[in-house]
This record gives sequence, C-alpha cells and structure tokens, in this order.
Amino acid sequence: MIHGAFPQVHALSAPPLWKTLTGPTHWFTLRHPEGWKVEESDGSLRLSPPGEQGALIITCLRVPPGQADEFSSSLDPRTLFPRCRRVRKLKPLDLPYQTLCLEGERELDEDGQTWWKRLWRGSHWTRWRAWCISHDELHLLAIWVETSGRDPEMETLSAMILNTVEMADNPADSPDQFAERVIALARRKFPLLACRKEADFHIKMGESSVSLFNFYRAYLNAPERFEDIVLPALTTVVQVQEWGSNQTDPPLETVRDRIMPMLYPEEAWKKNFPNFLGTPWVAGLMVLYVVDESNAYWYVRKDLSRKWGLSVEQLHDIALANLETYFEQKPAEFACGGVGESARIVMPMRPDAYITARWLSPSFRASMQKEIGREIAVGLPGRDFFVAISTCESETLQQMKGLIAADFDRIDHPLTNRMLLVSRDGVSELCEDAALEDVEGHDSELKDE
Repeated sequence: MIHGAFPQVHALSAPPLWKTLTGPTHWFTLRHPEGWKVEESDGSLRLSPPGEQGALIITCLRVPPGQADEFSSSLDPRTLFPRCRRVRKLKPLDLPYQTLCLEGERELDEDGQTWWKRLWRGSHWTRWRAWCISHDELHLLAIWVETSGRDPEMETLSAMILNTVEMADNPADSPDQFAERVIALARRKFPLLACRKEADFHIKMGESSVSLFNFYRAYLNAPERFEDIVLPALTTVVQVQEWGSNQTDPPLETVRDRIMPMLYPEEAWKKNFPNFLGTPWVAGLMVLYVVDESNAYWYVRKDLSRKWGLSVEQLHDIALANLETYFEQKPAEFACGGVGESARIVMPMRPDAYITARWLSPSFRASMQKEIGREIAVGLPGRDFFVAISTCESETLQQMKGLIAADFDRIDHPLTNRMLLVSRDGVSELCEDAALEDVEGHDSELKDE
C-alpha cells in the first residue's frame, strides 16, 4: 500500500497468500495468486496463470474532467475486438466503484486471413470477459482472453482478482504529464536555458540531457512533493552548465581523493550512459566511478580515464581506498537482529549514496561475515540501502526475497531485485537452488576494457 492513497473499503478480501501488485503509474493496486506471471508493456499489465490457459490484460487510463464519455461506452466490444458475437452483460464486481462486466466470443484471425479464406476454412471463436472499473478520473479496463478452450474456473478467478482492485483517490501524473510539469518548472525557474522533451523519458536542458526515471519513481511515492523532488536536480543541472573545463575535465591530482565507486544497473548503463567508465559485477550490476562534489557527484567518462592514463583496475583501487576512508570519517550505523549474541540480519540505519558499494570491499565483507556468518544473502533493491541475512535463516530469507522485490519496484535509485551471495569464495548471485554458480572473487570480476 502506498502512503495510504488506497482506501481499505472492500467487501471481499483476497486469500492470505495472494501477492500485491501495484499498477505502472500507482493508479491502482490488486492482489493475484502466487505463481501467476506478471508482465508489463506500454503501461499495460498482463497476468498469466500457470499453464498459460489465458491472460488477464489490464490497462488504466486517466480521463481529464469534462472530457470523459458515458461510462458504458468505455467498454464497447466493437473497440475491443474486430469481430465478436453473443455479447451479454454480467453481474458487476463487488467494489465501491462504478463497474461494468461483459462477456462474449471473438473470432480469431491468426494468419491474417482474408474474408473468403475464412468462409472456406470456417471460423475459430473463443470466449472473452471484460470489466470496466471507474473511479473519478480513472478508468480501469481488464480483459480475460482464453487461449486453450473455455475454463470457467479461470474466469471466476479473474473476477476474484479484480474484486481486490483499489483505485487511487489522488492519482499521480502519468509519465508524459510528469515530463510536461518538469519542463514547465524548468522554464519558470530558469528561463534563460532552453528546455524540451526528448525520447526515452529524458529532457534536454541547455546542453545537458536529464533522465527523469528516478525522479518519477520518487514522485510516485510522494506526489505532493513534486517540486521538492525535481527542483534540486534542475538547480544542479544549471550549475553544471556554468562549469569550465577545469571542472568537466579536471587533472587527476585535483579529484583523486574524491573518486568513489557506485553500483548501477547494467541495463540502464548500456541504454543511458555507455560513455561512462564501468565494469560488470554480479546480479546484473555494474561498478561505475564518480567524483564526489559537495552537493552532487558526476560520473567518470571513458575518455577522461584515458586522459588520466588509468586502467579500470587502477581506478577501481583508487575508488575502493577512498570508500574505506569515507566510512572511517563517517562511520555507518547498522540495525542488527538475531538470537542471543549472533546478528542474523543487518541493515544500515541511515541511507547513504555509497552504502551498497561497500559490498565491493573485501574487508567490509569479512567484517559482515564475522558478525552474521560465513554465507550471507544480500539484497540491494536501491542505491541507498541493503539488507544482509544469514543463509541459515531459510524461512526469513524467503520472506526477505519478496520484500526486496517489492522495494525494488518502488524505491528511488533502484539497483536489482536479485539477491547476492557472499561466501568465502567472493560474491555471486544467490541462485534459487542454492547452487554456487558463477562465483566471482573481487580480483576476477575486474577486467580491462
């Protein structure tokens, strides 16, 4: 549940083992059975049961006040399927919102057949069921489509899932609306810098390209703090515009003691920042390198590293030494839980941009193993936080995996929803079957470009 935005007013409750799912823009939440596959594409969710008997496809739209059509027209079979028949209205869902439910049959056209081929070969009709749920400006459309013959149990289960829907009372902006608000804020606060929208959820502000991804994630968790979240970042961009070559291409000697390691998702690095120097680590993570400034940090580029005459291994060693000094000067405090004198779960008490990078340090890993045990499972859902737990705590570890995955979906600066295994061999990804695959020690993980 997100900051109490979804009222608990349901007549029906989900079975206790069902998982909670939040919609892409936090406009709704629902519960679904364990084992159902969830996929997201272009703002829509696809929920598939084991065996792929069919799929429940869910889309939520925000309609501006005064521009909404009649509610009944939101669920027009003619807009859902090119050819359908035997359409009838069913009992509405047991929800505190306006709902409508229809079912019918649709004609499959798997091969894009022309009409005369369909006459020759006959038609293939399959069943569907569709629901529309309306709450203020939000319209949620859900469609159950079968793929292997009618299954009344799956149709009933889909209705049970939708009976757990909770709609947001104060919905956040969509990504497009958020980007437009950011641009409007930038133009109002910094009128001398040109600002426009770019592809892949970026804006161009002056000479800088700014990704809005992390800011949007933070905004979804606190829509009322829009300006508090966005304005400091825009201010930093403006300051960077005024930097000269001594700040954008500084000599190594002036920044050597401020170079720090930072973990970053590999997919995001490849897509957004391939010019930044980095090296693969484990669990889909990269080690990037930043120069720490008083109110911000900036990433070391590949060309700048070459200008300094440093290999990635040399830069890594410098960054790791600075990391040790950083935490000697600013000791981190940890919350520990366990039985007796043994700490079985450890978490940092305060967020820090470099706290997850400490797992790169052999000395830090050794100290954690001394406290927790020889084998530690580590969750890194976001840049500023981690949770470490002894692998001996198997029941708690399973619960922790679910919490890590949930945090990854909502936390600022997300890293990975996979877990790490710290053992005497180094750091690897924690496999479901507990097999130690692809174990990589610190030295073998770092390779030159």
